[in-house]
Amino acid sequence: GRKMKKDLLDSIADEGYDYSTSDDDHVYIGMAVHRINATCIFLTQERYVGDLSLKYGFDNCDKTWAPSPGGVITKQDCPHKPVPDGPCPDTADGQWDLEYLDPADNANGKRFREICGALRWLEQCTRPDISSVLSELSKVQSNPGKVHVVRLDHLMRYVSTTRHFGLRYGGPKGEHANGILVGYTDSDWASDPDTRYSRGGYVFTVHQGPVVWCSQNMRAVAASSCEAEYM
Repeated sequence: GRKMKKDLLDSIADEGYDYSTSDDDHVYIGMAVHRINATCIFLTQERYVGDLSLKYGFDNCDKTWAPSPGGVITKQDCPHKPVPDGPCPDTADGQWDLEYLDPADNANGKRFREICGALRWLEQCTRPDISSVLSELSKVQSNPGKVHVVRLDHLMRYVSTTRHFGLRYGGPKGEHANGILVGYTDSDWASDPDTRYSRGGYVFTVHQGPVVWCSQNMRAVAASSCEAEYM
């Protein structure tokens, strides 16, 4: 281990960077590594979540234990420009075509994108439980509406409430499948109301803990739930 660390420090120095050290030498790129016993470790980003909560005003928020209140996230809820009064003379049904607000004029956009980016780092490191909700919210981050802001605030309250959550490796074997590498995958069917794309996801575990995960919309429309599962 000492030789690996020396090689790492030498490589960093060769690239012209400094290596910072502190008393909390169990923290690596924002992740705290806690050794539970000789064969079990626990990864958490509790301090990172605390900093986020303080920065965006969620340090004393109401607690919630679900990452989403439910329902779909659609671009139809993005802010639109006002439409004229009365029916549209150029369409058969008299409905005006909605024109989205210029993202540069969206007062919620900057904060929304900042929080999405900050949560993405958390999700990638230790919190697969927010992958699906964060992916859904990120698709409207260029021009979020009031509904989307409420949803993102809910997710932040959940993250703040569960800041002590993390990933455990080498824990006791329970009722779930156990092996050198165990994978799970699943999908829904046509859940995206804007594109009718299906959402797929997977998680792979090693030593009873997830090591890679993903939740994202597929890039084609599935004709059935069976086809969505196959894809």
